[in-house]
Amino acid sequence: AMKDYIASLTPTLYPGTHQEDHWALAYSGEWETVRDPGAVLGAYRRASEPGATVSFVFEGRALTLTPGPVGGTIEVQIDDGAPRRLEVGGEPLRLFSAPCPATHRARITLLRGQIGVDSLTVYSAD
Repeated sequence: AMKDYIASLTPTLYPGTHQEDHWALAYSGEWETVRDPGAVLGAYRRASEPGATVSFVFEGRALTLTPGPVGGTIEVQIDDGAPRRLEVGGEPLRLFSAPCPATHRARITLLRGQIGVDSLTVYSAD
């Protein structure tokens, strides 16, 4: 019974800070691990090819990306909402905020420049 239960779980980011190599993050396209002493725990994932994506499920009311020292334009889509274009400039960036915690699906796509994932932070309250 436990084996069946575990196999049916959707990998999810719960409230807290999660590293770029978390098992719930699904990367597609060309991504590389970059060693950087300024990164949280010394490394981050980086993509330079437009169309590279990272998708995941998170449970909370807000989501922040810490991108590492890169810059570019990304598209962020939460659930079935309209995609939003955001500029990444190396500083933490709030990607989503809602009045109540819930489970959401997120997709971040690189449009231009570079995108890095050093960490993702999920908040249950502001």
